[in-house]
Amino acid sequence: MVLAFEPERFVVLGWPSSEGPPVVSWAFVLEEPAPGITRLIVRARGSEGYEPPFGLPRWTETTLVRLGHFIMQRKQLVGIADRAEAGHHQRAS
Repeated sequence: MVLAFEPERFVVLGWPSSEGPPVVSWAFVLEEPAPGITRLIVRARGSEGYEPPFGLPRWTETTLVRLGHFIMQRKQLVGIADRAEAGHHQRAS
C-alpha cells in the first residue's frame, strides 16, 4: 500500500497492521546533489514486536525474509541503474 508520495521526489510503501502503524515500510527517495545528477536512496524498516505472517517462526523473519529481501532489492536496484544508464547513453549520443 502507498503510505506517502510526492511525484518525482519520493514514494513510501508499507504493509499496514491492524493496530495502526505499518509493520514494514519501504521508502524510495530521489535526491539531486548536483545539477544533472540524481541519487536514489532506498530504505526498508520493519517493526519490532510483531508476529511474522502466516504463523512462521520468528527466526524466518530474521534470516530468510531479510536474505530474500536483500536478493530482491539488489536485483531491483541493478535493473534501475541499468535502465538509467542506458537512457543517459542514448541521450548523450
